[in-house]
Amino acid sequence: MARGIHDECLARRAPDDERGKIFEWDAGVSPSSMLVIAEGPTIVGYLQYETHDADHLHVVEVVVDPDRWARGYGSMLLTELAAMRGEICSGPASVSAIVPLGHTAMLRAVCRVGFLGRSVFRDYQRAGRDSIYCQLKLHAVHVDTDDRFVVPAGEINQIRELLAQDSYVLTNAYRRVQGDLVAISKVNEDDVSALAAAESGSSVQFSGALLAGLTFLLAVAFGSTPIRFPVSALVLLVLGTALTLMSLVIYTNGSGELARIRSGEFDAYMKWGNLLSEYGGIIPFFLVLPVSFAQATGNDVASWMVGALVSLIAAGYEFSPYSSTRRYPTNAFITVLAWVTVTLPFLGAFTIHSSWASWTWSAVATSAIFARIGFNAPTHIHEVNPQHRNRGRKIR
Repeated sequence: MARGIHDECLARRAPDDERGKIFEWDAGVSPSSMLVIAEGPTIVGYLQYETHDADHLHVVEVVVDPDRWARGYGSMLLTELAAMRGEICSGPASVSAIVPLGHTAMLRAVCRVGFLGRSVFRDYQRAGRDSIYCQLKLHAVHVDTDDRFVVPAGEINQIRELLAQDSYVLTNAYRRVQGDLVAISKVNEDDVSALAAAESGSSVQFSGALLAGLTFLLAVAFGSTPIRFPVSALVLLVLGTALTLMSLVIYTNGSGELARIRSGEFDAYMKWGNLLSEYGGIIPFFLVLPVSFAQATGNDVASWMVGALVSLIAAGYEFSPYSSTRRYPTNAFITVLAWVTVTLPFLGAFTIHSSWASWTWSAVATSAIFARIGFNAPTHIHEVNPQHRNRGRKIR
C-alpha cells in the first residue's frame, strides 16, 4: 500500500524530481523506521526516517496520497515524529530534513511543526535542484517577527546570503499568484546554561516551600495531645514529606551536575525531582488538607464543602495544559489514576470517622502516587511539549 502511494505521487510529480524519489525508496528503510497514517483501514501517507546518531533523526521522505493533499497529513506525520524522537533515540534528539526549495507545501509543513531552514544546498541530488536543510532543534529558539524578510523562492542568491548569517533562518513558505515566497526571520538563541541554572534554582525554592508546608502540617498533627489526627492520614503526610525531601536533594544535586560534573544527565535530575515533588509532594498535600480541616473544626458539612472545593481545584490543575501529566505519554490507565487522584480530597472528608474507610482511602492514595511515579520513571520516557491532537486519524 505504501509503495502504491509512493508510485502514485511520482506519477503526479515533475519528471526531473523522479530520480531522487526512486533512489530514496530503493535504498530501503525497515518498517521500524516508518510512520504510517491511516483513515480507518486505508493508508493515506507515510514518513520514513533514519537514525544517524544517538541524538539525531533525519527525515528521508514524507509521502501523502495525492487525493488527500492539503489536509494536513504531512504536518501530522512530522508532528508525531517530533513527539516520538525522545522515545526513538532514548533521549533528547534533533531532527533534520532536506526539502526542495520549490516544494512550498512541504516547506510550510516542516515550518509549522517547528523546523527552521538553516542553509541552502545547491544542486542537491541533481543539477538545478536547490534544497533547504531544515532542523528541529533540541532547544527552543525565539523568532523575532519584527525582523523578517519575505523573498521570492527563485532568488536563490539572496536566500543564501541571508541564511549564511547565523542569526537568520527560514521560518515559512507561501504560495501566491505572483509566485512562491519564503520568509526569513531573525532568531535569538537561548542561553541553555542560564536557563538550566534558573530552572534548578526555582525548583529548589519550590521544593523547599512545599517541604515547609508539609512539615507545618506534621507539626500541627503531632502537636496535639493526645494525637487526634487520623493515623492513616499521618502515614500519607509522612510519605509526602519524605518524597518531597528526596526531590529537594535531587534538585540540589542537579545544580552540582550542571556546574561541575557535566555528565549530560541534568534532564534526568529534573525529571525525577519533578515526579517526586508533584506526585509525591503536592498530591499528599492536597489530600490531607480536607482531613486537617475536618479534624480541626469537627464540622462535617463544612468539611465536605472544603473537600469538594479542593477536588475541583485539583481537577482544574490536573487536566489543564500546565500539569506535569501533559508532559508525559498517557493512556486509559493514567487517565483513571488522574480521576481517582482528584476525587480523593473529597472522599477524605467522609472517611475521618471510620477507621477502615480511612485506611482504605490512604492505601488507594499511596498506590496512586507510586503508580503515577512508576509509570513515568523508565529512562525512555521523557518530558515533551504537548503536541496537537491527530483529529482521529491513526498514526502507527
